[in-house]
Amino acid sequence: MDIYSLAIGVLLLASFVVPVIYILIDKHLADSRDRKFIQKIASENDLKLDILEFYPPLALGLDSANKKFLVANIKTGSEFDVIDLKKVKKAGLNVNHLPETYDRLKKQKILHLSLQLEINDPVNKKEICLYDEDDELSFEPEFKLMVGRKWDAILHKSMLA
Repeated sequence: MDIYSLAIGVLLLASFVVPVIYILIDKHLADSRDRKFIQKIASENDLKLDILEFYPPLALGLDSANKKFLVANIKTGSEFDVIDLKKVKKAGLNVNHLPETYDRLKKQKILHLSLQLEINDPVNKKEICLYDEDDELSFEPEFKLMVGRKWDAILHKSMLA
């Protein structure tokens, strides 16, 4: 009887542990694949990324020595853009939100959040979408707002240096 109880216990434990191990291994493989993709782009464009951060589905990187900004879509694995910050005249965070507040903390609901880079003239703009309410891959607008503010400060600092 003890052997059967032990076998059932081991099977139950395995049924909970094996999926967790599978998810961890899958996540690790996806992260390493994304890093290899970014390293490949960086080496092809002669970039030495000082800062590299992943905010699915985007990867943002900065080469402060060459003043280049890398934006890559890691979901598709093929879309990327290398922006020369020497040519950027103006950079800013664009936040579109509802005019009314929606909770006790007086927060406004964010509809769209992006970094906008004006390159040489007002007509030529690059928009890096960090959050869009209609996009199924966008989540946590407050977190993305913090990310946007952080990268806005990093870009301004790099453009001034």
